[in-house]
Amino acid sequence: MKIYKYSDTYQIPVLEWKDLEKLGMKSEDISWSTYAGSNHKHRYSRDKMLPGIIATAERIWLEEWVRQGKDEGTCTGGNAIQVDVIPKRHKYPLKLNLACAPRGQGNVSKEMSCNGALKFINDTLKSLFGDQIKASYYDGWMD
Repeated sequence: MKIYKYSDTYQIPVLEWKDLEKLGMKSEDISWSTYAGSNHKHRYSRDKMLPGIIATAERIWLEEWVRQGKDEGTCTGGNAIQVDVIPKRHKYPLKLNLACAPRGQGNVSKEMSCNGALKFINDTLKSLFGDQIKASYYDGWMD
């Protein structure tokens, strides 16, 4: 983990590509998009079994989403829980989706049901990297 300085007044804690191995991933296993503003594209892309942190977080999120009654709200896409990572051969951080929302339309239900998965991810990140690095919910885009 390192602190990335955008300017003298703005800096954020980020994971480095080497840190992904602690999460069961490699930078090469992720589809890093070069399309501008592509927060929804940076995702684990190997055909093999998902790493434990992703599989568990997505299961927690799906179970809570079903329990709460599924689709409510406006149709959106790209909703995810993200963390900042500096990929291999990059100089600046990108957002990595550690858990994607259940396949449904409602942005309200997706956000209301993500808390358990977000807590699981942040607890895992805290145990591996300390208090500074935190994942956050990304509300996606209007579909």
